[in-house]
Amino acid sequence: MRIYVPATPAMLVALKTDGVCSAQMAFTAGPDVYQAYSLELDDIEIAEYLAMSLAAEDLGDGPILVIAADVPDVAVLDGGEIGQRQLVDPLKLTQVASFHAGDASPSDEDDGPELSWWAVQELPVLLATLD
Repeated sequence: MRIYVPATPAMLVALKTDGVCSAQMAFTAGPDVYQAYSLELDDIEIAEYLAMSLAAEDLGDGPILVIAADVPDVAVLDGGEIGQRQLVDPLKLTQVASFHAGDASPSDEDDGPELSWWAVQELPVLLATLD
């Protein structure tokens, strides 16, 4: 299952140094997202974008950091809100698919924040941009 984890710079540092970070919450493009936004099954890209946007909205002020990761379905529990899931175990660097970063100001009121994509091997470079 692809999850989107709201992250802090400290979480990214932990992934780089320890290969693991504590993350309790994530967002997914599950059936609840499809239903809430009246999406069709072939709208997967829209659903994934919405899940990432939900994760980004959860961060508040400061840099917006979202970790995209692939975890087994049994590694998440329902979080109670649309798209929200609770992680059972700490997140491992080996599960990370990519990082997404942006600033706290949305590019457009309706579009949400503009996030850049970072490959897993670019984690040290991403961390350097946050200093």
